[in-house]
Amino acid sequence: MTYLHSSELGVHGKLRSSNCLIDGRFVVKISDFGLNILTTPSEITKDSNYYNKLLWVAPELLPVTVIPGSPATQKGDVYSFSIILEEIVVRGGPYEVAKQFLSTEGKKGWMEGSFI
Repeated sequence: MTYLHSSELGVHGKLRSSNCLIDGRFVVKISDFGLNILTTPSEITKDSNYYNKLLWVAPELLPVTVIPGSPATQKGDVYSFSIILEEIVVRGGPYEVAKQFLSTEGKKGWMEGSFI
């Protein structure tokens, strides 16, 4: 995280576990830099896959995340990294522990992407 934030890139903005690649020496490589700016808002399909990607976004960045190329912050990257650490610790997806406390209707909405 320090290396990323001190580099000329500065921030990632879309950090999630699927963007963290691990080589044979267990060195993490971060992928998916800047590809989202090639998409216009009208080209985005807001399906469950789209909403699932928002699970790694800091709550204060949610309103601007729906627009490709929106400003990212170092604090947002740290939040996303904490979600990745939670995935490692609980050996499940983001908010795996929180999902256990949802009602049946809440779980259905979560899976369909209508929970957000």
